Amino acid sequence: MAGKDLGCKILLDIDEVFADVLNVCLFKGKEVIKPEALSQAQERSQFHAGKRYHEQIRDVSKFWNKCDIRIAFFGIENENKATKEMPLRIMSYDGGAYRAQLKRNVSKKKKSKTSIYPVVSLVLNFNIKKKWSTPKNLKGVLKIPEELQEYVNDYRIHVIDIPFLNREVIDSFKSDFWFVADYFWQIRNNKDYIPSEKEMTYVYEILQMLSAMTGDSRIENVYNEVDRREGGGKRMCEYVDKLEARGEIRGEIRGEARGAARERESGIRVLVESYTEDGISDDVIIDKLVRKYDLTLKIAKEKIQQYGRRSA
Repeated sequence: MAGKDLGCKILLDIDEVFADVLNVCLFKGKEVIKPEALSQAQERSQFHAGKRYHEQIRDVSKFWNKCDIRIAFFGIENENKATKEMPLRIMSYDGGAYRAQLKRNVSKKKKSKTSIYPVVSLVLNFNIKKKWSTPKNLKGVLKIPEELQEYVNDYRIHVIDIPFLNREVIDSFKSDFWFVADYFWQIRNNKDYIPSEKEMTYVYEILQMLSAMTGDSRIENVYNEVDRREGGGKRMCEYVDKLEARGEIRGEIRGEARGAARERESGIRVLVESYTEDGISDDVIIDKLVRKYDLTLKIAKEKIQQYGRRSA
């Protein structure tokens, strides 16, 4: 568990990635939270049980600020298996964040007290076999006598099943989290992974997260065998090719599928470049890409930016 959490933290701890995940999962892709408005929050909190104090640690947490005013506290937990205790864990994490605010205000003078801000927690589920299957609320965990039902407060958690998101939602991720979401979406829907030609910015962090959530250390280890270039600039296909060269990914079907994908990408590039050189409008190129290659409008516009060297 510790290794998994650490591997996932590295990528999500990057402000632009953290903000991107929140914007897609909470606000349907609208850029409500900007990376520069985030600041590091304390991931550790303590609680007293019996005669001892115990420590609990979130995966990743950050403050959302506006004009030096703290707006909210966000926490993200990464899981690849549903657990019945998750509502209790999240309630404990959130309670710790609220308790820290109360403690801070108690220690301050009356004039310097600040408003209590909300705490929002997300659970990202990377299980490719099934959606979150255990209760998502406190009452679903407890065995409550009928006569007490109306008196027991409920507490709900927000779970995002990454591999089960619609393709349009996957493609709305703007940060390097897209590579992670794309990987799990492909494995679930296509039973195979065909790497993108897009360039990654945070190469090591992406591979760390994939390795942690799949339990496959080869993904992380192969990073050390491929030339490192500062500032990203690497493509996922380079690492998949390296795994294939080591004999760790085999199968004619996999190779044929990957070859077909690269041939398709080459066709897209040739179409965009030739049409652009001939002065054909972006609208016509987009229509051609959508009809011939079954691309979404968003992806078609990205292909024009990538290969046409001008905005759509």
